[in-house]
Parts: sequence; structure tokens; C-alpha cells
Amino acid sequence: KDAASATGLFRVIRLVRVFRVFKLTRHSSGLKVLMYTLRASAKELSMLGIFLILGIIIFASLIYYAERMIPPSEGLLVTDFESIPAGFWWAVVTMTTVGYGDMCPKSTLGMLVGTFCALSGLLTIALPVPVIVSNFSL
Repeated sequence: KDAASATGLFRVIRLVRVFRVFKLTRHSSGLKVLMYTLRASAKELSMLGIFLILGIIIFASLIYYAERMIPPSEGLLVTDFESIPAGFWWAVVTMTTVGYGDMCPKSTLGMLVGTFCALSGLLTIALPVPVIVSNFSL
């Protein structure tokens, strides 16, 4: 038991040593500008986060119901979207244009929802960028 607690203490000390990297911001003007920009753009970044979360909830729900509308005669089309929370992953990946391809809509209506999801994700992420970029000055 003493060896386990000593190992845990050693891990905590090693973790604290990692935080010394943050002291480098005092000596790097680029990191100072980045920290200043993040602080000055906090309102825009939080609004971006809220819009992304709202879009993820909306598009996860839409894709779930769009894929559920597959007629029973087309039973060969098995959907990847078993629930709305399962659609959250797809909506995050699609809105941020990562596109892993592990989940994809199979119905025509689902593909239409996917198109609008990708376009709205591009617009949601692209619109606050000029405001954030304008804060890159000391």
C-alpha cells in the first residue's frame, strides 16, 4: 500500500512539472498575443460554442427522424442512427467538416439533412473568424 501511494505522489509531481511549460508565455510574444486574443474573443468563442451545440442537437434529431422514414419495403437499408444521441457524433463530425465516414445517411432525405448540416457547420464556424482575427494585435 505504501508503494502505491508513493507511486501516486510521484505521478502528481511529474504532472506539476508539466505545468512549468505555461511559464514560457512570459518570454514568447507569440503566446502573449494568442492569450490576449483568446481573452478578447471569449464572448465570440462562447457564442460559437453555443451555436455549435444548438446545431448539433437540431441536426442529430433531424437525421434520426429522416433515417427512420425509410419504408419497410426497403428493409435492406440499415441505418447507423439508432438514437438521437448516436446522431450527436455524426452531427459533430459533419458540422466541423472532419468527416470520419463511420456513420452516414443512407436515405435521400438523410443525405439532404447531411448537406444542410455540413453547410451550416461551415457557416457557423466561418462567421466569427473575422472578429477573432481582428483581435490579433497587442
